[in-house]
Amino acid sequence: MTPQKFALAQVHDDVCLVQVCSSLAHEGCHSALCAVEAQIYAHEFITIFRYSHPAVLHPSDIRILEWLDEQSVLDEADKGTVFLARDVMERLRRLTDRRWSIGRNIRAPRATYSRGGRWMS
Repeated sequence: MTPQKFALAQVHDDVCLVQVCSSLAHEGCHSALCAVEAQIYAHEFITIFRYSHPAVLHPSDIRILEWLDEQSVLDEADKGTVFLARDVMERLRRLTDRRWSIGRNIRAPRATYSRGGRWMS
């Protein structure tokens, strides 16, 4: 079995905890034809994450933000629970807050529908 490593990653538009093949940390996946198998963990409470689901992703759908070292992760695999160190949670909070704060001041143009059947901005 290939060793798995935990990471904070952007999957589509969400930042989450994932477990992926550790060879990605060294080799990367340079081919668009190379699928990335990941185990996705959902944030449950404070520093606790629970296994959510497996995913097979196109390389453009996942971006590793930070690889986590073994000292920062307590994996209770038999229970599907992972505990992260508080410093990792602080970095995760900053990552998600920054992503939120970057987009919050940018408003998409509003489109309204007029009675004449035309879209107006």
